[in-house]
Amino acid sequence: MNTPGMPTYSIRKRLALRISVQATVVMVLMALLVYLFVQLVMDRRHAVELDKKADVTLGVFRDGLRQGGLAKAQADLRESALRRPQTNLVIHDERGTVVFRDPDEAPFVMAPKPRSTRIEVDASDQGLGRFQFDMQADTAKDRALLRALGLVLLVVPVLGGLLVGLSTTWRIRQDLQPLAELAAQTQGITAKRLDQRLQLPEVAVELLPWITQFNGLMDRLQAAINQLEAFNADVAHELRTPLASLMGHTEVALSRERSAGELREVMATSLEELQQIAAMVQDMLFLSRTDRGARARAADVPSLHALTAKVVEFHQYSLEEARLQAQVQGDARISADEPLLQRAISNLIENAAQHAEQGSAIEVLIGQETPERVTLLVQNRGAGIGPADLPRIFDRFFRADSSRSDSGQRHGLGLAIVAAIARMHGGEPLAQSQGGVTRVGFSIPMVQPHGPPQSGA
Repeated sequence: MNTPGMPTYSIRKRLALRISVQATVVMVLMALLVYLFVQLVMDRRHAVELDKKADVTLGVFRDGLRQGGLAKAQADLRESALRRPQTNLVIHDERGTVVFRDPDEAPFVMAPKPRSTRIEVDASDQGLGRFQFDMQADTAKDRALLRALGLVLLVVPVLGGLLVGLSTTWRIRQDLQPLAELAAQTQGITAKRLDQRLQLPEVAVELLPWITQFNGLMDRLQAAINQLEAFNADVAHELRTPLASLMGHTEVALSRERSAGELREVMATSLEELQQIAAMVQDMLFLSRTDRGARARAADVPSLHALTAKVVEFHQYSLEEARLQAQVQGDARISADEPLLQRAISNLIENAAQHAEQGSAIEVLIGQETPERVTLLVQNRGAGIGPADLPRIFDRFFRADSSRSDSGQRHGLGLAIVAAIARMHGGEPLAQSQGGVTRVGFSIPMVQPHGPPQSGA
């Protein structure tokens, strides 16, 4: 389908026309070279033949002068005239008088534009002075042949260009057939058939990058749509519970007359549900920004240990309620977005506290994976994470079965935000679980790559 208002053209017709014109021009130039070469050869042959005939005629004239004077020379020239057909000879003496002329009859009559030569003969030793030979040669037949050759050389390139254009059009149509097949395959891709990919029995090298890029684009598009569908389903599932709770509380409150205290209690409960919904919406908006490639602001963090200790202190009360302890080990100086790191570490501590055994300790381990990368892992002891669930703990709205008891307080985006923050810093999330010990965290470069900054607030 053509875009309205956009000029279009046919590659097949344009390419065939250009090849045809180019071939015609080349053939015309070659024909011109052939014509000029043949003309040069003919001119040279005419000159050589005329010089030979002139030399023979001059020899006859001189022999006649030696043997019997001018009368003898004239008689010998008339006798030998028939041995030089298609020529015409005129001899003048030094006073300009014609002493010999071929008869005005065939084969001595010249067509227009004959080939001519002039020779000076000195007969002073015989007392006859000087003579001037004017000899012409008829080249009409050769010139007619040259004109016919020129006509042929003119017609052949034109016909050749036409044949080249027709054959090129057919050949290009055949060679561009894979493009038509790819276009048909593209039209077959619909919202219900996103799994279809472009493929050909034999792929041209020039088409391979386009097919590969298109199929890669479709893979990313299908993955994005699948993720969006799953995300929408998860959002609907997660919002259903607080919305149902809100509706239930409101219906109960409206079922009969309530006192001010009872209504205040219902409103407080509803506010708590709304706050959970608002938190979920804020988290989803944050993840949406990270999906569009937002990068973290780079600022100097002189002590990752001190930053982590500040976050641990913020959670101290909730940790004490859960009879848990928290420790921070290791330190590093990095360049990162401090508010985003605080948010990621806070989510990791909340996740660890949720799954840790009572009376155990939560450890925040800071280390250098390489001289250029720093790792931060939050370790806890508990039931652990199964091998099947471990790769999915950073997915949005994912909760292992063992953690569904508090689904009313958690909406499953905490670790997804940790993974997003790690990627915003050019890093990656990390998770290990073995022997009842679980480590969840991230690794990031010590110096952040350049990119468009995004606030973590």
